[in-house]
Amino acid sequence: MWNVSTLDTLLCPGDSIRVGRSSRADLLLFATDAVLRIDQLTTLQIVDPAPSGPSLLDLIRGAIHFFSRLPQALEVRTPFVSAGVEGTEFVLRVEQDRTLVSVFEGLVRLTNDQGDLLLAADQSGEALDGQAPQLRLVARPRDEVQWALYYQPLSTPLIESAGPALRESMEALRGGDLSQAVELLERVPESDRKEAFHIFRAGLCLSVGRVTEALEDLKEARRVAPQSGEADALQAVIDVARNNSQQALENGLKAVRLSPRSSAAKIALSYAQQANFELEAARDTLQQLVNDQPDDSLARARLAELHLSLGDLDRALEEAEEANSRGPELGRTRTVLGFARLTQMKISDARAAFERALELESESSLARLGLGLARIRDGDLEEGRREIEIAVSLDPNNALIRSYLGKAYFEERRDAMAGEQLDLAKQLDPNDPTPYFYDAIRKQTTNRPVEAL
Repeated sequence: MWNVSTLDTLLCPGDSIRVGRSSRADLLLFATDAVLRIDQLTTLQIVDPAPSGPSLLDLIRGAIHFFSRLPQALEVRTPFVSAGVEGTEFVLRVEQDRTLVSVFEGLVRLTNDQGDLLLAADQSGEALDGQAPQLRLVARPRDEVQWALYYQPLSTPLIESAGPALRESMEALRGGDLSQAVELLERVPESDRKEAFHIFRAGLCLSVGRVTEALEDLKEARRVAPQSGEADALQAVIDVARNNSQQALENGLKAVRLSPRSSAAKIALSYAQQANFELEAARDTLQQLVNDQPDDSLARARLAELHLSLGDLDRALEEAEEANSRGPELGRTRTVLGFARLTQMKISDARAAFERALELESESSLARLGLGLARIRDGDLEEGRREIEIAVSLDPNNALIRSYLGKAYFEERRDAMAGEQLDLAKQLDPNDPTPYFYDAIRKQTTNRPVEAL
């Protein structure tokens, strides 16, 4: 019998985890201090290990992203190969006739009765049924973890022309019930599956990492309504998540040009402008939106974010509190309120805001990052660093979160690990100054002034 899990559910050896369609989960392994990101349609079991043996997981089907900064005594068994973890970050997927592995950092050894294979960083391998594991050529290994990325939210207005089933789904999402929204969406009759349906379903798909399905819906939406900017708005959000900042800006500008009164289009443009470090332009875009639609709580939360980025801390707190009063059911408004309070050194209030944000939106990498920073500010470096590691698992390709994890490792005097994370942040987003700044501090502290400069 399966039980429905909730945030902070405790599991023991012998328990199994099944992640359903349009869902994701994170699992913190206390014995190894590692974090697993679990894809939809995945089933795995926590195996009770031998007293002196490694921790064991049986991955029956689906995919996991494994993240830990320390070499682990861990073995992941699949129907076609066992993966002995000698490294720190990789993604593993079980398909009908094979197991696929891509390693981002460290080492993973694949073993079955036919042979074994050691994979190093930036290498991929596969094991077909009845065959020895072998190397597999993957042009961009990090694309294997696209399903785990976090895609920025856009406003979801109720559309008067939508049929009753679609309107019910939209209302469920606005109320914070994602699973109910997905269930209701499946009941929409074919006759009502027009532009609004495809745009809304694409947004739902992105909220659970299903970017391939989202792109299919966006293609159909453009076919039905080529002059609507809503599809381009969502495309801009995808581009931001993939660090395609210039393409994101082009799609964001196009979205506003085609749909100038759309809240989603302007919020998407603000994300793209921020990704291109056009902070004043992003703020002005959001200010115009808030002037036109003062009750849009997500727009106000985004405006507060930009005030924070520009150092206008009092305006940021004022706007964040206004956003929260107008949209207390949104995790994003609570998250931004937490950051605004953090800048005012109201640590306990910030923690409360982040914790509430995670109750509303447990997959929010920003809320998890904020909670980690608040705990570090409160003097609990170990717990704060662990929260930031979870944030990395929730959005593995986010350069900013990697930078803060590197900074946390630096504070723990783990210099090599700090350097690894900061280097990775530079690779993920070469234009972000954050990892260069923290790396300069790290190198100066370790008596490398020329490199620091």
